[in-house]
Amino acid sequence: MPQEKDTGVVLSKKNSGEADHICSIYTKNSGKEKFIFRGLKKSTKRPRTASEPGSILNFIYYNYNGRDGKINTVSEFNILTNHNAIRKNNEKIFALFYILELVDLTTGLSDPNTKIFNLLSAGIETLYNTQKPRHFIIFFTVKYLILQGVLPDISRCSWCGNNNLKALVIDNNQLRASCLNCTDLKSVLVNNKGTEFMNECAENKFNKINCEDYADNDINPVLAIIIRYINHYFNITLKTEAFLMVM
Repeated sequence: MPQEKDTGVVLSKKNSGEADHICSIYTKNSGKEKFIFRGLKKSTKRPRTASEPGSILNFIYYNYNGRDGKINTVSEFNILTNHNAIRKNNEKIFALFYILELVDLTTGLSDPNTKIFNLLSAGIETLYNTQKPRHFIIFFTVKYLILQGVLPDISRCSWCGNNNLKALVIDNNQLRASCLNCTDLKSVLVNNKGTEFMNECAENKFNKINCEDYADNDINPVLAIIIRYINHYFNITLKTEAFLMVM
């Protein structure tokens, strides 16, 4: 079996037998792959945090295709970061688990996308530093949907083409943008401030957005509807939604 090197972000982990961990890892070169860390659960010499979701690793592995599918065996690794401080903050750990689950459930195996890897690894660093994890979740999701090519155009009214961001709202579950002149206010799901924030996320880096301009009451509906959209579009159920709604 050939040995290969890669860098990756651990998306999820499950136990296998008494001592092994099987992880889904989004790698820089190969996209999402399955890896087994043999004996790590009981190891006294190797850090077990290597297999924790959110850890970023450099690693060497044996590329193996077996009868039960492709599970590569990690032989050596070096933890680049695991940001333990994130795990000590409830809002941040829920946000971390959400972005990891989102990528894990909406990407296929062996389908590399360096831009997704870069967004994910940089996103974990941003989450570590931010004091606005709820705003960050929306930012990450908008950028991710853009990379996947599935974010509808929310920069102009879908009816008349009005591109005044301060006048746009979201009025249905397909994230359809409408201006106030083209929609019934009773059907508005996301108000103009929430829609403006989504467009800011689409156009800017997170550190260029003044999150203080967008109150939680304005962005909470954004988070709810965008998760609803993702669940419907990808035909999945994001389990972390329940935690996010009580952040």
